[in-house]
Amino acid sequence: MSAGSLDSTLDIEGVEGESAQFDFKASFDPDSKRDWCELTKDLVAMANSGGGSILVGVNDDGTPSSVDAQPILNLDPAQMTDKLHSHTEQQFSEFTISAVQRQGHQVALISIGAARIPLCFVRPGQYELDGRTKSAFAQGTVYFRHGAKSETGTTDDFRESIERELQRVRAFWLSGIAKVVEAPTGSTVSVDPPVVSLRGGDTTLPIPPKGIGSKAESRVGWRSSYLPLYTGHSAAK
Repeated sequence: MSAGSLDSTLDIEGVEGESAQFDFKASFDPDSKRDWCELTKDLVAMANSGGGSILVGVNDDGTPSSVDAQPILNLDPAQMTDKLHSHTEQQFSEFTISAVQRQGHQVALISIGAARIPLCFVRPGQYELDGRTKSAFAQGTVYFRHGAKSETGTTDDFRESIERELQRVRAFWLSGIAKVVEAPTGSTVSVDPPVVSLRGGDTTLPIPPKGIGSKAESRVGWRSSYLPLYTGHSAAK
């Protein structure tokens, strides 16, 4: 993922407690299905809420747990992406894992970027505990951060998610307009039609299709920019 999409100025020592943007985990065992399910739930909730950070090796009260954080630091990020895909069927990789210091102890920091479209769990996160089946999240649920908790989403959560995406698209277009306005005299501006990748396949289709007149072409081209927001299809530029 792009390093620039995450906050590189985070003050680890200044984080006093858990919140919508921060979560503490005393430990993480890569061989524990329970730990994977709980980490997946919190990571997805933060991504759906605009991003956040998870500190592994820190107790709920903010003190270092003195548990070795190396196991999660040794993880291949691709492994975490695969775990997320197994529950969401989405290739989300907007996160980094790094070693940081908190109160003189090494802990692991998972910095999470925002998901453009809320990630939904298509498979439940279940594990065995004391001979009983526990569930971290159910199939068909969409989690967001509510204070220091990861919980199923509300109408307000989805509204805020749409507003964040609209702001991102607006900023993108304004940036493009600024480049055109500031371009030197005599510059040529080229607008290429978007290419939409169909879900579940490798087929790509240009939008608008060939043969459409200039006026219709303009209308279809502008609307296609918003296909990812409303249909879930990914667009490759």
